[in-house]
Amino acid sequence: MYDNRSSKEEDVELIHRLQAESDSKSQLLKKAEEDMKFYKLELINREQNYNNVFGSKPVIGTLNPLDLKSVFLYREFQIQYQ
Repeated sequence: MYDNRSSKEEDVELIHRLQAESDSKSQLLKKAEEDMKFYKLELINREQNYNNVFGSKPVIGTLNPLDLKSVFLYREFQIQYQ
């Protein structure tokens, strides 16, 4: 039924406008992803440089929830700095 008639001019115009808007937003999203990747790498680099300069070797994720001593120390730390 609709195969034989041509598209309305306003529909074609709307489709082109929406495609251009979609392309624009895709480019912005791609740029945001690239920026995020850059800033993540920059943050890692700065953290490594800081640790090299100040000799810090952070140990992450060592709190054992089953070890009562570490749990009590953690709670005391929270209470002191609230």
